[in-house]
Amino acid sequence: NFVVNNSYDGIYLENSDDNTILKNIVKNNSIHGIYLKDSHNNDILENQLINNYNCGI
Repeated sequence: NFVVNNSYDGIYLENSDDNTILKNIVKNNSIHGIYLKDSHNNDILENQLINNYNCGI
């Protein structure tokens, strides 16, 4: 999956538990590449985080 050029976060999880974020290219997002808020027990595997403004994860 390509998650590119979003105006804020590429992938955003809030109050979301037990997910797998797998094999994404997360690139050129305005704030975060992957943002997890109050989310627990998530697996983040084999992703490429490139040139996200604030931070990758």
